Parts: sequence; C-alpha cells; structure tokens
Amino acid sequence: MRIFIPLDFSSLENEEFEPTKVFAMTPKVAKLGAEYGYDDEDCEGIAMDYAAMASCDFETNQKLGRRLVVAAEVAEDLISNLDYDGFGSASFKSRVTWPQIVSLHVDASSQGDLVARAVENESAWDELSAVYLEWFDVSELAFVKSLMTK
Repeated sequence: MRIFIPLDFSSLENEEFEPTKVFAMTPKVAKLGAEYGYDDEDCEGIAMDYAAMASCDFETNQKLGRRLVVAAEVAEDLISNLDYDGFGSASFKSRVTWPQIVSLHVDASSQGDLVARAVENESAWDELSAVYLEWFDVSELAFVKSLMTK
C-alpha cells in the first residue's frame, strides 16, 4: 500500500524513519474521490496533499518555507486507525527504510513564511494548499537535500 509521510528536512539524513502518523487512500478519501469521479491515483494525490500540509508543523520546514513528503510502499497490515485524525490519516506500526521510498515531494521554491503561517492561519492554509509539490525520484535525494540551503 502506498503511504505518504510528512517529514522534516533534517530527517533526510536518517537511514530509516519511524512515523507514527501517515496518510493514505483511506475510506474517507476514497468516498470523497468517488463523489468527484476520481480514480485511485487522484485519491492518492488527495492523501499526499494532506501529508504536505501536515509537514508544515515541522520547524525546519517552516524556516525553509518548504514542505516535504516521501511516498513509500508498505504492507497494508502495518497501517491502522484509518481516518483517526482527519481525512487520509492513519497510524503506522513500523519503520520505513530508503528501499521502501518510491518518491520525494517538495516545494520547488520557498513559499516564504507561508508554511509557518499555514499552521494557524486558515487563509494561508488555503493559499498554500493550492501550491503543488514537485515530484522527485529517490535517485535525486542529493538534489532534494540541497534545497535545505536554498
């Protein structure tokens, strides 16, 4: 199953991640998608958007003005508590290692203080949620890390 993990940029230095909250195509996301005629890929995009907004909570991301999400393939039995904390949220019971990561998603350019303001400001949240993350292959990890200095 594909999951989307909101991360702090400093986490990119780690060999593995131990997320407690992830995002996925849960029943609520699938139902919402069905109402709009979305396919599974579109619904995964919704889950990734929720993960992107959750990544605003990390202080490093706020300072950089960028959001970061990694997508991973994991066994479905490692995911529980679907939709426990809003659309697409799920609990995760394991570690994720780099071989499980299939892509990285990050703001292509700094969004300035919009990332920090989105944590508590609904209009900033709305503005930021309209900005799509860029897709990067795992082989581009070095480039994504370089965004920490830009």
